[in-house]
Amino acid sequence: MNREEFCKHAKIDWNRNMNREEFCKHAKIDWNDITTDDWHKISTVYIWHPMISNTKGKSEIAALYNVGNMGIINDMLPTAEELAGHYSTLQGNSAKLEYTMKVQKTEMDQMKERHAHQLQNIKDSDREAAFEIKAIEKIFSKELK
Repeated sequence: MNREEFCKHAKIDWNRNMNREEFCKHAKIDWNDITTDDWHKISTVYIWHPMISNTKGKSEIAALYNVGNMGIINDMLPTAEELAGHYSTLQGNSAKLEYTMKVQKTEMDQMKERHAHQLQNIKDSDREAAFEIKAIEKIFSKELK
């Protein structure tokens, strides 16, 4: 499951992006008012928290910040991180499944190749046997005459 499918299932806008400058503009704060660590938390909540809407998310996260500063963001962060973690887990599981499928396909292709080779050997043996049977029949038919 890719990020788009996961987010669609979780009803999250998978292509949701907002840079720090946009956030500061929406929140009407100075760029230096938030630390890099705070920006990371804000961004995580903005992208992953299910209560941030797909259509008004930028305004919502800015309003939440203006009402409670980092307190509200920090309260929402565990839920956002949990959802992001589920996505990472699904990505890892998907990669493992793709690898397993690739290995199994390779094994199946090798089995088909071996089977085709064995089948050809049987056909060749049958041709040789048929030739030998015809030769024996010719010998017996000459002896019976």
